[in-house]
Amino acid sequence: MYKINLQQIEYFLAVAEKLNFTEAARSLYISQPSLSKQISLLEEELGFQLFIRNKRMVRLTPAGEVLNRRWRKWITELEISVEEAVKANASYEGEIKVGMINTMAVQKYIEPVFARFSEKYPQTMLSFESYSFKELREKLLNGELDIIFTFYFDFDFQLNDDIDWKCVEEMRLCLVVPRSNPLAQRDDLTLADVKNEPFILISPTDSPSGVNRIVDLCRTYGFQPNVKKYVPNISSLAFSIANGNGIAIHSDKDLFENDDRLRFYPIPDRTHDSDLIAVWRRKNSSPGLRAIIQEIDYN
Repeated sequence: MYKINLQQIEYFLAVAEKLNFTEAARSLYISQPSLSKQISLLEEELGFQLFIRNKRMVRLTPAGEVLNRRWRKWITELEISVEEAVKANASYEGEIKVGMINTMAVQKYIEPVFARFSEKYPQTMLSFESYSFKELREKLLNGELDIIFTFYFDFDFQLNDDIDWKCVEEMRLCLVVPRSNPLAQRDDLTLADVKNEPFILISPTDSPSGVNRIVDLCRTYGFQPNVKKYVPNISSLAFSIANGNGIAIHSDKDLFENDDRLRFYPIPDRTHDSDLIAVWRRKNSSPGLRAIIQEIDYN
């Protein structure tokens, strides 16, 4: 491995351009003897001569011509890469707009992601807003939000090929039953056991995909759910179930996680359905967004 530094390369390129040690030294703001010494040290390190010198002229050797061509191109690439890095860093100084479903449980799982991001990129402003399922989808698609955190069941990814996603936290899809319901005395409960029970669902206006998934799931067990009530958001869903108004199908790690008024019965073989996910638009080229996505991978 040759011990060559960037300064020596710059000195060599200056002499190769001027083909005059005095003029090259002047352009570098150093003395001519110092420049000559550095070129000699470089030639000694390489083991061959770079310039042919005499009293009347300086010219490159064949080896010097090769290095002049290669190193000049490399310096240009180096300068371009630094400029691109500066621009990327400036992008990190902007704002990343984050949306999340209106439940405290979501915040618990995304906090580590943004804690790491803020530690690495303190100059980036992060803004957080809570919205309904519908508002999150609309604001993401129209560019008002850079990234949203929601549940897998709320998105039909086949409808928009500009959307990408990653899982933030795996969650089990469960039957959620109030303990006041006699069925909650059982250790095991399946969807077939609750076919006559009143269901509470998030409004199809707010989450049409979520409602369709639940209806389709019930149909695989041979029944159409008896929907007693549609509610506008997850908070309303939690209160309605806890007060004995019906049962629901939802995640075991969301708003209800520590509510001892409820029992959870996992529904088998439901991959992804209730996972907490991050969703963003592929066309969003923000470097800050890409850095957040990388932090999700470390979660």
